[in-house]
Amino acid sequence: MLYLGNGQSSAIRLQGTFVTDAEIERIIEHVQNEAAPEYLFGQEDLLANAMEEEESDPLFVEACQFIINQGSASTSLLQRNFSIGYNRAAKLMDRMEELGFISEQKGSKPRDVFLTENDFDQFLNRTDKSQV
Repeated sequence: MLYLGNGQSSAIRLQGTFVTDAEIERIIEHVQNEAAPEYLFGQEDLLANAMEEEESDPLFVEACQFIINQGSASTSLLQRNFSIGYNRAAKLMDRMEELGFISEQKGSKPRDVFLTENDFDQFLNRTDKSQV
């Protein structure tokens, strides 16, 4: 085949193999019949690990302190202040909302902060910091 990449002035020649869906299905069936899979981790272990990772963001305590000082909270505010991506900032916001630290989303407006310094200190004393 000839391949012309984006921004390239000339095509390059490539060679590949054509494999039909039926051939792929036959190979999968053959491998499945050979032996049962041996997984390194069980599904429960992976799910528990994923939940633990999600709940143990090392930036969580610092982000809570930041929103207390700011008096408002938004995903973009966390992104800018901590130089993090949208997904991580959104997960932090979701966790804070889940714990009742901030209000629900209000469109494009910043969320209200219900958390006070005193409440947060009590939260940290009740919770093992490795789980925060």
